[in-house]
Amino acid sequence: MRSSLLGLGVLFSLLIMFFPDISSADTVVLKSGKIIEGKITEKTNEYIKIDAAGMPLYYEHKYIQETKEDSPSSVPEKEAPAAEETQDYFKRGLALAKDAEFTKAENELKRGLALDPADKNISAALSLIEDVHKGIAPQEYAVNLFNGYYCLFNEQYRQATGYFQKALQSNIYDADIYYNLASAYYSLKEYALAIGCLDKALKLRPEDAEACSLLASAYYMAGEPSKAKAYSLISQKLSGESSPSP
Repeated sequence: MRSSLLGLGVLFSLLIMFFPDISSADTVVLKSGKIIEGKITEKTNEYIKIDAAGMPLYYEHKYIQETKEDSPSSVPEKEAPAAEETQDYFKRGLALAKDAEFTKAENELKRGLALDPADKNISAALSLIEDVHKGIAPQEYAVNLFNGYYCLFNEQYRQATGYFQKALQSNIYDADIYYNLASAYYSLKEYALAIGCLDKALKLRPEDAEACSLLASAYYMAGEPSKAKAYSLISQKLSGESSPSP
């Protein structure tokens, strides 16, 4: 399970959280259907560079459907009521699970999953609770994870790092823990620590597009744009943005 604070989305979604105000933008439409808005700052025979909310992203021409320059950005749609209700159930489930009230948490999470069966965070939370019931996952380990997620959702990043570090003492081979720990460090602007955690996550799960995306952002914020560009391109390929449409 990964905190949706930093999302299950790719790098552009992450950056919009920190730089939300884009009144007008150029647009790059990928063959995968993804649309990226920002300012096109460079064009070469190999790629286009677009500055999306302060972060340079690179897209190779063979993966681009079309570009539109100086087009107005679309107004974000409001979150649907059902989606808001789903998140409410998820938050209540986390609040209960962090205090080891797993049965009550399970009930809240199942209500949320009934509204959105595709919600990966809720499914992962229910799976962890089931592992606790079966004796597969130690209760202390689960409580530390749920407290870490709860702190991330409530922007208590320093506290989150402590809980995730405790969880790692029980399981050093969980790529998601390293990812969430990196997310907390990133939010604290401790980019070197975030990079270290993401390196460990990628050793455990080399084809993790989200980890590459966050690593690209961390490298950029740490003042290493060449590495940021490299991992941004890797993330695009792993997430399917680089795959030509059928």
